[in-house]
Amino acid sequence: MTKDPEFCFACGAGLTRDDIGMYRKAVNRSAEECLCLDCLAKKYNTTRAFFEEKIEMLKSRGCSLFF
Repeated sequence: MTKDPEFCFACGAGLTRDDIGMYRKAVNRSAEECLCLDCLAKKYNTTRAFFEEKIEMLKSRGCSLFF
């Protein structure tokens, strides 16, 4: 298994497990570098709130990326 990244590769912000899980779910399951939710939202031209809603939905469904 890959080591969890500590910082966003675009802005340098510290990453949470939710940031890492959402990046891996949306972009690359085995990513070793990740974007924070703000940078991920910019990349996909959406909002942080959109990804926060998706995270809550995935957590409620038991997605293993968010535990």
